[in-house]
Amino acid sequence: MKVTIRSRLALLSLFSVIFAFCGPAATADFPAYAIEGTSQAAQPTEVPNQATIFQRSGTRYHLRCGGAIISNRYILTSAQCVYRTNVAALQVIVGVTQTKDFQTAPKHHVQAIKIHPGFTPDPSRGIRNDIALLRLPAALRFSNQFQPVALDGTSNSWVGHEARISGFGRTDPNNPNVYSTNLRVARVRVVSTDTCQRAAGSNIPLNPNTQSCIESPTSAVALGDFGGPVEFIHNNRLLDIGVTSFGFGNYLGYPTVVTRIGAYQAWIRANAS
Repeated sequence: MKVTIRSRLALLSLFSVIFAFCGPAATADFPAYAIEGTSQAAQPTEVPNQATIFQRSGTRYHLRCGGAIISNRYILTSAQCVYRTNVAALQVIVGVTQTKDFQTAPKHHVQAIKIHPGFTPDPSRGIRNDIALLRLPAALRFSNQFQPVALDGTSNSWVGHEARISGFGRTDPNNPNVYSTNLRVARVRVVSTDTCQRAAGSNIPLNPNTQSCIESPTSAVALGDFGGPVEFIHNNRLLDIGVTSFGFGNYLGYPTVVTRIGAYQAWIRANAS
């Protein structure tokens, strides 16, 4: 059976949600993919670490990926989201749960992109070390609407745990013209990497030491959400355990590969200081 890998690199040129920040209203020229299937609108302070990454095309910015606030100067995301991207073309918005507020929300430029040196963008070889950091030129002033998230610092695979994914884009697997006007959240379960390996096939090797797998029968991560957090409450605090990396087929009904944050703690500490 032929398996199609769905990732930011593979689909970036096909769809985007475009917002004219300089104009009076946002426009949606080409919709992006995001959480498909069963999800719900996030409450204003439900995902305070959510970041949304935009890239400029001409005079407009289009929604590129999700990310997570990990400090007042750094956003954690997928390497695919910023690979071969001009840093001057990127902006980050935080503290927003409705697309109508993108117009008036503060836009944070990006000072530097730090991609893991071992990142391999070739799906046929397995997308490895899919993790990156965005450095902001000025420190964020945290509020109840946006705050940093605690990062997993263990070697735990978290298999069997229920987690949450979040994102803005496509919500209907049968209609590429339907995307969310709200930040959406959905529940998934962390499963064995073998589940994703079966979906990928033998030609797309996965590394269980640095990658994990999430799935849900009713929802999925899709284009527009990649780079976003996989998180749950652990020891009375929100814990980010992964960066969504890539999926398969038409997303819904397929698992999603996740970059395990715990495997990259040393790299994150060395590059986010």
